[in-house]
Amino acid sequence: MEFLILLIVIIVFCLCLGLGPIEIFIGFSMIFLLLVLLTALFFLYNIFRIVLSKRVKATFTKVDASPKSRFTVAYYKSCDEEYPCIFPNEPLLRKILYKEGKEITVLFDKKHRRVYDRYSIITCFVGLVFTVLTVAGAVFFVVSNGITLG
Repeated sequence: MEFLILLIVIIVFCLCLGLGPIEIFIGFSMIFLLLVLLTALFFLYNIFRIVLSKRVKATFTKVDASPKSRFTVAYYKSCDEEYPCIFPNEPLLRKILYKEGKEITVLFDKKHRRVYDRYSIITCFVGLVFTVLTVAGAVFFVVSNGITLG
């Protein structure tokens, strides 16, 4: 609700400054594209962390609150220590995806002391592909239609 009110205030402010609806739309589109680019960088950073991570055997222990966020994450035990997964868990498929006591191979990120399980690895690669395709599609649309900012 607050987001909608903020959006309306920004639109009214832009209209008072003399910007037309097309300029406002282009501005919001550029902000959206910037957010998608930042998301792509986030996934790229996580893929870089995955490449640098060490492959270890770990046992799934529980799903609990993350130590650094408000989301719940899966916890894995390896070498007598318990490490949280880097990404939040999937609450709808929790009983299917996470079997307590099951040993799997995870990637341990020593710097952050967290692990990447197979679901977080899939999330990173699918997210990167989706964001890159979104940016490429937007650029192709702009170039093919000859849209300019001037």
